[in-house]
Amino acid sequence: MSKLTLDNMAPALLALVLCAIDSPRDAYSLIAASSAFYRVFASSRERILSAVLKNAILPAALPSALASIYVADIPEGQTEHLDSFLDSYFAGSTAFPTEMARITDLSRLHLHASRFIDDYSSRALRALGPGLDLQPPTCTERARFQRAFYRFELYSRINPVDYAVHGHSVLPAEAQFTKFLARMEPWEVEEMSCVHQYFSTLIEGFVDDLENHLVEAVLGAPGVRLPPSGRISPDHASSRGIENATRSGSVDDSTTQRASQPVSAGPAYLVAFRKWDVRGLGLFSNYGRFRSPRYIGYLASLGVRFFDALATATQEERTDLIRANSPAWCDFLPQALEAAPGDGPKTVQPADLDDQPSHANLGYYLYKPSDREVYIGIVNDGALDVSNCPLRQLGFVFWDAARISMPAVAAQLRNAQRMDHAEANALFNRSARESAEDRLMGVMIPAIEMEKIVDEFESVLSSW
Repeated sequence: MSKLTLDNMAPALLALVLCAIDSPRDAYSLIAASSAFYRVFASSRERILSAVLKNAILPAALPSALASIYVADIPEGQTEHLDSFLDSYFAGSTAFPTEMARITDLSRLHLHASRFIDDYSSRALRALGPGLDLQPPTCTERARFQRAFYRFELYSRINPVDYAVHGHSVLPAEAQFTKFLARMEPWEVEEMSCVHQYFSTLIEGFVDDLENHLVEAVLGAPGVRLPPSGRISPDHASSRGIENATRSGSVDDSTTQRASQPVSAGPAYLVAFRKWDVRGLGLFSNYGRFRSPRYIGYLASLGVRFFDALATATQEERTDLIRANSPAWCDFLPQALEAAPGDGPKTVQPADLDDQPSHANLGYYLYKPSDREVYIGIVNDGALDVSNCPLRQLGFVFWDAARISMPAVAAQLRNAQRMDHAEANALFNRSARESAEDRLMGVMIPAIEMEKIVDEFESVLSSW
């Protein structure tokens, strides 16, 4: 009797195995590792990959995922086509694609989104149960996460930036609300707002890293001079940069008197960091810090493909991506929510509340900051309340009742709900924090070194 191996198994059986996989990444790994599976896959790519994607993308999220790949078919500027498209989307009548190109697009989108779904849910679980080994998301929890990320991606794709008008999207904020958000329940929009905060937090970390890199480059430049107050500290820059700056005392005191001379006077002259916005360093300026929630919101509007590029980029590549897309702003989810009505009916928790993704979860009813059914705003230039940010960080609208009811989890959610406004503002309102311009106040740098800094860090956004 011959030994059963993959090579002599019936292709139909191997196809069944492939079609039962619920992760494109796992399917690709199996195909790459086995020539027998590869031959089966190659003979029926569309059917097998479609089956894997239908397993991977849960039913509650599938319409949003499908709409995200079909939105490219809408002719630019054709509002009536967009309205018809959205009618089909909200009616749930988007069909699964049959062409391999679209199936591949869906697979790529799912791979990108899954990276961030896994990261967000893992972060939130660690924060919900510090020191505890909480179980991974359940099927219904994962369905909520998937739906929120795919809806956010769809929203970003139907609201591209209008590069002809500074600070606007093709659809203005009011139209974004009426055409899309107003057709959803407040708790569904809150799921999207949680995703917006998650992406904003990631971007803030990348921008902070770039800002620290700029400060270290300045303090490490030859001939740089610290202010007499010596206010630069290791908290603001690397100790190496400070050491280099301190040892640059070969420039005598009279040099500071020449700081007001023009750059053309020669590289020996020291200059201060004035007119950051004019120099193309607006992202790092005081004004840029104040407007940073809008800049961050613009970057968030670029969608999961942009985030995947940021997350997988090298330091140099990430710097180029941020410089190429900031400082800029547009109408997006935070601005659209400003167009929402400020009042609504009282929130009433159903007696038969369940964990179905088609309904709001227990966390929404217990912990949302308003006792009414309203669309909760998002921080925009520091003008809106940050009280919901601690809860969004914990993903309070995604979890099943059993998890929400765990004593340790409930305690963390209550703490987030009751967080002092000043503490929440310090944690989540980036515009209130010190800018690079503040951190380098009084630092003098040779003119030629200043030009090098500008060349390396200035915005290359040429459209606006």
